[in-house]
Amino acid sequence: MSDELLPNYRKPVGEAGREVIAKMYVGHAPMTRLLVDVLQPKKDDVALDVGCGGGLAVSLLAEKAEKVYGVDYSDISVEKAREYNRDAVHEGRVIIQQADVLGIPFPDGTFSLVTAIETVYFWDRVEECYRKIFQLLKPGGRFAILCDAWRDGDGIVNEPDRMDVLRLHLYSPDQYAASLTGAGFAKVESRVINDDRALCVIASKG
Repeated sequence: MSDELLPNYRKPVGEAGREVIAKMYVGHAPMTRLLVDVLQPKKDDVALDVGCGGGLAVSLLAEKAEKVYGVDYSDISVEKAREYNRDAVHEGRVIIQQADVLGIPFPDGTFSLVTAIETVYFWDRVEECYRKIFQLLKPGGRFAILCDAWRDGDGIVNEPDRMDVLRLHLYSPDQYAASLTGAGFAKVESRVINDDRALCVIASKG
């Protein structure tokens, strides 16, 4: 991973950002598909992908859910996500907007499913972000986090290169559970998928 590309994993910008997004389409595809298989979105789901990047998860969710929204704070990501989902955007089944987590511009209780794939460890005010997502969910809605690096005891599973430069916040399953229940979620479950390469955390709103 080159030093030039590193900041663009946090927020894609310019041509380097486009290169990173192209890498994400390939690198994130297997675990993103597995997550969608685990979640089994329903036809009447209204879903939101937070930190949608180039729009891969949005596309996969839109194959099953009634309507899918994506938000990202990178203008390059928003551009690429709209391009990747061009037909669904044109049909009105997919909407992509630029926003950070705390500025997501939708009313409380809008979504039945929210996903955050390879993005939570970039959030600096994570507890506030969890509370925001809790508010956005309908009663009975689910919030799914997917990450390929996390804490296990005193160690790190799948520690990324140059973690210091990326400024990642890594958590254990117990830490995820504590923060999410503290934000109001009634139930939190964790599992490892993708041949032990990704941690999936699913929190339910009672």
